[in-house]
Amino acid sequence: MSIYLCQNDLCNNEVQSSKYKSGNYYVPKSCSNTCRQILREQNIDQDAKRVKCREYQKKRWPKFKKSDKYKSYIDGVKQVIKTSLHNPKTKEKAANNHRLTISKMSDDKRLMTFSRYYTMEEYAINRLNEKGAKHLIENWSMSMRYKKENRGMFNPKNPEKYAGDPKRIVYRSSWEKKFCIYCDTNSDIIHWASEELAIPYINPIDRKRHRYYPDFIIKTSKGKRYMIEIKPAAQTKKPKPRTKKSKAFMRESLEYIKNVAKWQAADVYCNDNDLEFKIFTEKELGIY
Repeated sequence: MSIYLCQNDLCNNEVQSSKYKSGNYYVPKSCSNTCRQILREQNIDQDAKRVKCREYQKKRWPKFKKSDKYKSYIDGVKQVIKTSLHNPKTKEKAANNHRLTISKMSDDKRLMTFSRYYTMEEYAINRLNEKGAKHLIENWSMSMRYKKENRGMFNPKNPEKYAGDPKRIVYRSSWEKKFCIYCDTNSDIIHWASEELAIPYINPIDRKRHRYYPDFIIKTSKGKRYMIEIKPAAQTKKPKPRTKKSKAFMRESLEYIKNVAKWQAADVYCNDNDLEFKIFTEKELGIY
């Protein structure tokens, strides 16, 4: 059994510990109320000393800032920053040192440290690469949609051809940008517009009225007018049913249902207004 003494320097009496229901022990700092009061006064004195010290430091700080000691301290800090890993030069040094250590390693040591990579056989690596390539090709359209790098404002060379405000032409993918350049530079296209027309349609999922903005409307020199929607070929086909109904499959199927409703409304509008509705995929754009 350990013995605890009162924390008051003048009193060295033994302190009795009390036991809780949980089994833990509580040891008080003082043996009596008088000792407790003395300890409180000591803490108040210490707080007053801290306040005085802070005030003294504030008064001394402007003088210390001009001193040589402060300058030498700052130079030391700068040197530490230069040699830190955040500096690109030191990063290169660290990388080179790491390469040297790996090159000096024996085959057994490499197996011990990097066993996860060295124990894999060639057929397993090739199989994983094939799966990764398939996954990339299947989900390429979805990944392209969420790339912010391929979004921006298009500045036409021939703004008189654009039917609308030429300063507000927005492209939402690299494919749309490519078609914008084609419409702007092609002499057969007299007028063109991008997302300027709103077509109402009813979404079969929520059964509400929405507005569909077709990607492009163009007018050729022969007098023909076309409404063009740019979409990946994967999104124009019905998604194939899978053994397990994943979130990706549900998302793709809902997107397809919504797109079909949009295109049906666009087709009806085109028939009523002497337009021809077309969907351009990567094949028509000549990307693949």
